[in-house]
Amino acid sequence: MALTTEDRLAIINRLSRYNHAIDDLLPDAADAWADCFTEDGTFRAVTRSGATAVDRFSDAIRAKAMPGDSLQTDPEALISLRGRQQLRAFAVSSHGAHANGLQPGYHWVSNPLIEGDGDQATMTCYLRVVAGKTQDFDESITATGVYRDQLRKIDGQWKFQSRQVTFDD
Repeated sequence: MALTTEDRLAIINRLSRYNHAIDDLLPDAADAWADCFTEDGTFRAVTRSGATAVDRFSDAIRAKAMPGDSLQTDPEALISLRGRQQLRAFAVSSHGAHANGLQPGYHWVSNPLIEGDGDQATMTCYLRVVAGKTQDFDESITATGVYRDQLRKIDGQWKFQSRQVTFDD
């Protein structure tokens, strides 16, 4: 059965909830972000050139973004997470810019292309991460890329089974 209009709207709502949660704009944002995924869901970030976290980030940034060796399950990726525990730990480590007065980041996505059937869907969309304007910093685009997603409908709710972002270099 083809996706209904309601399914497509629910998937777009899941996408919006994901962005608001990772940007720390929802109550219990780390749990809300992890809940966007299935129990065994995965999140993976790579670059077009294949740069790894060791290539791209300083030791200090890697330690903050990926606390504990157990969070980096794929040495070929910038970030590779599996399961709600790792997803939540990553979100906790990523939050705090708004609360700590640092330059906040906002995930903006566009052009979602959604295909699928009644229980499974794929989605591709563009990403732009914008660093918000503060007293000390101007607004700037800090990252661009493409998300490629697989979603499953579980108990009437669409969740990310796998989500991969490929950042432009």
